[in-house]
Amino acid sequence: MTFREVVAQAVEWLRQDHRVSYRALKRQFVLDDDSLADLKAELIEVRRVAVEHDGAVLVWAGPSPTAPLPGSPGPPPADEEARPRLPEPPSEPRTPLTHPSIELRHVGFRYDARSPDVLDDVSLTLAPGERLGLTGPSGAGKTTIVGLLLRFWNASSGQVLLDGVDVRGFRTGDVRAAIGVVPQQVYLFNGTIRDNLLLADGDADDEAILDACERAGLGAFLGSLTQGLDTLVGDDGMKLSGGERQRVAIARAFLKDAPILILDEATANLDAETQAEVVDQIRAFARDKTLVVISHRPAALELADRVMTLGTGDPGVREREGSTLGHSER
Repeated sequence: MTFREVVAQAVEWLRQDHRVSYRALKRQFVLDDDSLADLKAELIEVRRVAVEHDGAVLVWAGPSPTAPLPGSPGPPPADEEARPRLPEPPSEPRTPLTHPSIELRHVGFRYDARSPDVLDDVSLTLAPGERLGLTGPSGAGKTTIVGLLLRFWNASSGQVLLDGVDVRGFRTGDVRAAIGVVPQQVYLFNGTIRDNLLLADGDADDEAILDACERAGLGAFLGSLTQGLDTLVGDDGMKLSGGERQRVAIARAFLKDAPILILDEATANLDAETQAEVVDQIRAFARDKTLVVISHRPAALELADRVMTLGTGDPGVREREGSTLGHSER
């Protein structure tokens, strides 16, 4: 079953039953912790059809829900401002996160009290402009770290810091504005290629959009389309191939131009030649950025100054020195 099919079935299940536990989702779809995290992010942050309840249950928040099950908390308000996913700090002005460091201090995380630890006593530090590769088996918590940085969840123990400040001290929107992400599972809404790219920068003109597309390896593809940037991508980008969707996501990250860039298997659907070209473009683009690369592919991990291996059952993180190409020319 593809990720798209899992999402569609999970949406329908939520629509009918109003609430579904994480334990039931993992059992029904045979999900590991990273896949469950991807599904939660898709339903809550992207499609906005669910909210989290008690750290263990997803509750329907989409249009026209069915009546709640007996004893359920009832449908949450549809107004997004009335249902923030995590508590927000007072809206005090803060110095913008223009070139922040990243630090995890003895971080532990589990989805609920009955679940095993996804992360256990993990510590790492990235100075501004440093580049870190994360690798390890599925379920080791690589994507979970991304979710903690983006404030999809709070750490169960320890601290996640940006620029030396606990991320819980920032408003979620401010944190996410400072981070560009190319996810493993790319979501595109049913609009044009241009519409999907403008999510990164609503003020971008065609020159900037086309430049980002060229650097992401989309130039020849766009040139082959009669409608160019105004080509409709279909629901969830189904009119595009996996590699084309991934390159749209990379172009979107180029347009956003955030000080932190996270690549989560960002070249997994690209052929070797295209991957090499795109990696070179990312290397040039990220020269002055803090970069986190999650991948099993050696070509992608070459972007990193050092590589950390996360392993299930380990008390922390094993680190080895990786490429020294992070701040030098190739």
